[in-house]
Amino acid sequence: MTETAETFRAKCKGVAAALNCASRISVEHKDGVFHVEAAIINGPSQYACHVAADRILHLCEGKAVYIHVPPESETYVDFVLERDNPKGYVRFSFCDRPGHWQERQATEDGDDKTVAKILAGMTGHA
Repeated sequence: MTETAETFRAKCKGVAAALNCASRISVEHKDGVFHVEAAIINGPSQYACHVAADRILHLCEGKAVYIHVPPESETYVDFVLERDNPKGYVRFSFCDRPGHWQERQATEDGDDKTVAKILAGMTGHA
C-alpha cells in the first residue's frame, strides 16, 4: 500500500497516544517527499516525549530520510499552572522508498537550496 500524508500522520498520532502524549503532527507530501514536523506536548514525562519523537522518526526505518532536527525533548515550567510541562520535537523529510538516513550537518547552512538539493537526490531527481 502506498503511504499518504494522512496515513503517515495517523501512524504518528498513534505512536504519541500509545505513550500517553498529546501531539501536533504536520505531514506534507510534495514532489515525492514527505515533510514531517512532530511536536509532542503534555506527555507524562520528558523521557516519554523524547521516546515518542524518536519512535515517530523510526517509523521510516529503511527509507531514505533527511533529518532536519533530531528527536529532542525538554521540560518547561508553567508558572501560572504551577507544573512542569514536558515536550518533544522532531522534524524530518523522507521518501517512501528504500534508502539511508542523513542528518543535517553542523557545517550546512540549512538554506532552502541546500536542503532542496539533498531532497532531490533522495528522489532521484538530482
